[in-house]
Amino acid sequence: MNFVALIELKEYKGFYVDENYNIYNSKGHKLSPYIGTDGYAHIVRRENNKKYRYRVHTIIANIFVPNPNGYEYVNHIDSNKLNNNPNNLEWCTNSQNVYHGWHSGNRTHKNKTKVSVYLNNEFINTYSSIRELSKDLKIDRHKVARILKGELKNCYKYKFIYA
Repeated sequence: MNFVALIELKEYKGFYVDENYNIYNSKGHKLSPYIGTDGYAHIVRRENNKKYRYRVHTIIANIFVPNPNGYEYVNHIDSNKLNNNPNNLEWCTNSQNVYHGWHSGNRTHKNKTKVSVYLNNEFINTYSSIRELSKDLKIDRHKVARILKGELKNCYKYKFIYA
């Protein structure tokens, strides 16, 4: 297996990537990404009893995608947050990233997003925003948004639908 060392990037020291873009630690163990509440694949590195979380697409872009303009953000060209192939990643500004999100249909006007909540198939309430719902029910707003998009199954016994 051929590895590409990440030693040139201080924050990724000790990570290695193979030709299939799998990430390994310094002991050669393959790291299993998990899907965060933001919908992106993450890996965790532990050091001195602390956990450090990294987005997989950012690591892959830092290695394989040229960044001649020194941009800080990585955009998924096809809007699939789990497609971390370098051909699907591009460096961009925050403004460009937000623009892409709006024009690809991934973002909506949050102030116009009414959501109805059901618990055990009984209507509970209609909220004027995902943020209001998440504060009241103490559920992560990113998780609610992903459920509404169909990316996750309903959480607990709640069901969310756009009103």
